[in-house]
Amino acid sequence: MRPAQRPGFSLMEVLLATSILLASLLVLSQMATVGRQHAEDAESLTIAQLMCQAKLNEVLIGAQPLASRSPTAIPEMPGWTYEIQVQSTGQYDLAAVRVTVAPEEIDGVGRGRGKRATLLRWMHAPDFDSQSQSSSFSDAAEFPEPTTALEPSFGVDDPWDE
Repeated sequence: MRPAQRPGFSLMEVLLATSILLASLLVLSQMATVGRQHAEDAESLTIAQLMCQAKLNEVLIGAQPLASRSPTAIPEMPGWTYEIQVQSTGQYDLAAVRVTVAPEEIDGVGRGRGKRATLLRWMHAPDFDSQSQSSSFSDAAEFPEPTTALEPSFGVDDPWDE
């Protein structure tokens, strides 16, 4: 006589289902970790951009002097610093103002995964003394001298010259 078959799963089926479940949980937990890190990065970048815009607005309205500043702590946002660089263009009384907001550095190392934001704005600065307060940007291009040529370039005839 054959033994009666019992309804249920075999040991092999249970082990296979358990291994699939564990592999799925491992992948999902990894995806959740990466998603959380990206959300923190996005939040940090948003904070840096908003603080950068706020500090630039302070310079534009005159609440901050139009002068270069070394990294300074932001009292409203502990753990964040801002830096202002001002460079005279030497033309048309324009100055390039660059504001950078970054996480506070401790022993030369940035804190956490904080993001850095930089804004560059050209503004009219007729009383800006380019000799005493200008600083050069490390990645800024040289400003070209103004051209005074009235002839059209590339040999194109200009109908307005007649």
